[in-house]
Amino acid sequence: MEKNKKGHIIIAASLICIMAISAVSAVIYFNRTIHHGFSVTGIQADVLNPSFAGYNAKQVASDLTNNQVALTIYAENFYDVWLNVTWSSDAVGLAVTMTGQYYEAYWYNGAGLPGGSVGEFDANGTSFAVPMNTEYVVMKHNMMWQTLVQPPTGTGNMGGCLVLTFSLDTEQVLVPGSYDLALTFQMGFV
Repeated sequence: MEKNKKGHIIIAASLICIMAISAVSAVIYFNRTIHHGFSVTGIQADVLNPSFAGYNAKQVASDLTNNQVALTIYAENFYDVWLNVTWSSDAVGLAVTMTGQYYEAYWYNGAGLPGGSVGEFDANGTSFAVPMNTEYVVMKHNMMWQTLVQPPTGTGNMGGCLVLTFSLDTEQVLVPGSYDLALTFQMGFV
């Protein structure tokens, strides 16, 4: 009986070893790996001159126009986006505040318009205070840039931007002179 038991154990162990070796050394008849390259955009945006012409031609702002700039997003891959605007100046005592207003840019071709289409740059909604030096969540869908197409009639496709208006309070700048204001625009994802 003891011999039969040992024999059965030896046979079972041998079978387990044979099955393990068979599983490990299975014959592979097909194997292929493919690779797919991709890129992550992050946020591609720019600060443009705040007008239809500035928007349509992607005219990058180098200074404020009537204390304004237009911020637009060309491409991004985030659901929510924040904006942070910081400033520095050599004018001691200067206070800077900012308001925002979303705008729509589009071509309009109405019946009887002389010269055909007219470029429109219209406020969308109401203006709002934008805090400086903080990550402020913006409505990116209102800021997405579009190549504007002139329609045969009616309204063409719409693009958007955020026009930022800066107020400079110089009441506490006690020394007359010429000064510089540097504005830094940063965007990131929430």
